[in-house]
Amino acid sequence: MLPAAMGDASLSLKTLNLGPHLRKEFALDSEYTFCNQASFGATPLCVLDVQKRILDDMNRWPCHFMWRKSLPLWTEALQLLANLLGTKKENLVFIANTTTGREIFEPV
Repeated sequence: MLPAAMGDASLSLKTLNLGPHLRKEFALDSEYTFCNQASFGATPLCVLDVQKRILDDMNRWPCHFMWRKSLPLWTEALQLLANLLGTKKENLVFIANTTTGREIFEPV
């Protein structure tokens, strides 16, 4: 379900080409300069496209999606992230946000 390009084994943090040329990959208003201090940010258009396809699929047949498709997609996404980071998927977890993650690992 996830795009094949997302599973490209050659992609790694070392091969990412970051810079101003990526602006076109976001729906940011070109009239403004966006300064992110890492607290939040825009989602790339390619991610929004995949997200929409997944949501459309879920809304067509919710029970089937939740019972049959959600766990394989979750596992696939973990594996793709593990490949990108050069680790095992068993070393990773998805969290709702950084505050939630901090509370899990460093309770107040």
